[in-house]
Amino acid sequence: MKTVLLQSSRLVSVVLFMLYGMSMFAQRQDILLNNDWNFRFSHQVQKGTGVRVDLPHTWNAQDALSGKIDYKRGIGNYEKNLFIRPEWKGKRLFISFQGAESGIALWLNGQFVGYAEDSFTPSEFDLTPYIKEKGNVLAVQVHKMSTAAFLEDQDFFRFFGIFRNVTLKAIPDVHLEDVWFKPVLNQDNESGSVSVSMKVSATDSQNVTAGFILKD
Repeated sequence: MKTVLLQSSRLVSVVLFMLYGMSMFAQRQDILLNNDWNFRFSHQVQKGTGVRVDLPHTWNAQDALSGKIDYKRGIGNYEKNLFIRPEWKGKRLFISFQGAESGIALWLNGQFVGYAEDSFTPSEFDLTPYIKEKGNVLAVQVHKMSTAAFLEDQDFFRFFGIFRNVTLKAIPDVHLEDVWFKPVLNQDNESGSVSVSMKVSATDSQNVTAGFILKD
């Protein structure tokens, strides 16, 4: 897989931006994975000790406000069966965690995928190398304590767990990942220039070109 950064600039007056090849976005599929997770703490090793939960989820939903000294800490484990649709064949699969506090480690089918910190920004992982046709199992370990826990230390209640959406993204081999527009207004306040950078990902065997259209 390769990433190509394309740049261009042009003198324009009134500008309406339109991306050539916008149809690439139409082929991407985003699927929420919020339902039917199995949750347990790491110390609950006995079979059958997990409970079914839906996301968003925190294991401190009750004890944080109980007034008792029963605030659960530890490490939370989430598991989910992942169904792969036939139409996703040939596409890259990414999973995005929109919020989990404070560190998360991810496995797919027993293989370690990656680790991320930063509770309040998305963390994204490429699942493609670990996918099987059937019987895929996601396992997420949420750590209360991490190096990020001290950086994020603020005066508010801690609600540990996966507290925002989890999304699966099916992305085609050729995909426009991002685009940046940088306009500069000239001193006459009537004309200016704009530079455009496009980030396009594709397989190593593909030659990729992308363009943009400026309309007055």
